[in-house]
Amino acid sequence: MKRFLAVSAILAATSAQAVELKFGDLNYFFKQNQANIGVDVSTSTYQYRTGGAKIEKEGYVAQTHVNVGFTDDLYLSLDVDYDWKMKTKGAGRSFHEDGFTSPRLGVNYRLLKQDNTGFNLDFGGFYRLASLKEATRGANGRDGNASNARDAAEANVRLGKKWNEANEFYVLAGLIHNLEGEYDVKGGAKVDQDSSTDYYVGAFYQYRPVNEFMLRIGGTATKIAEIKNDNGTKFKTTDHLDMRFTFNAKYLLTESMIANFNYAQSNLQDYKEDGVKVNRRHGHQFGVGVDFLF
Repeated sequence: MKRFLAVSAILAATSAQAVELKFGDLNYFFKQNQANIGVDVSTSTYQYRTGGAKIEKEGYVAQTHVNVGFTDDLYLSLDVDYDWKMKTKGAGRSFHEDGFTSPRLGVNYRLLKQDNTGFNLDFGGFYRLASLKEATRGANGRDGNASNARDAAEANVRLGKKWNEANEFYVLAGLIHNLEGEYDVKGGAKVDQDSSTDYYVGAFYQYRPVNEFMLRIGGTATKIAEIKNDNGTKFKTTDHLDMRFTFNAKYLLTESMIANFNYAQSNLQDYKEDGVKVNRRHGHQFGVGVDFLF
């Protein structure tokens, strides 16, 4: 009887101490009839060497996301990125590649909730649209656009938990299946790309010492699959591992508005394209943003 009472007391205490998920939390899930829009503007730099030449690509990235709650367990999402004044220099004459990259439309479903099972289990399914515009690569003084050459289908699974008012985490794993596509090189040949499948894993942690202030760290590792290309002559882009580490500081201005600072550092593995080594690859990105909940 004593054991039964002790277990009952523990269960009652656990139930009484259920942690509320709030706007701004890693594990927050948009509810029915809720809508969210966020915009981040960042500077971006990517450097690498190829054929002995140092190349630098830098400019600005605007990242917009929209989420709409369909039910308490299902919400729709749209992510749209735009590259602006993305200038590449270091091999021949410099050029720009501006425009939308790969808009992503998807659904997110919460199968399990931490109040009932001790953790949250979410699934996501997405479609990445290459662009409404034909993908064109800039080259040797001739400007192109930022469009991805291939549509893609993506799926992921996320496991997370907020275990008290200040601490939470989630881990995820997913895949991106890139369909066949093509792009034009300015002043050169059209390049056809075969389909390929990339895989990624990630982990994120957030600390919220007070309701208004949040700190998040995390990272993802993506295995980029080998790509077979054909521009009249067949060649390969070899597989490689790209790692990205992120830091975010967020401040809750009102109950429905968050301002944030973002920083990302990328550590990128060497690969070969058409037998030419692409190495010493690294990039970083930092900027500010704002999130609204309606």
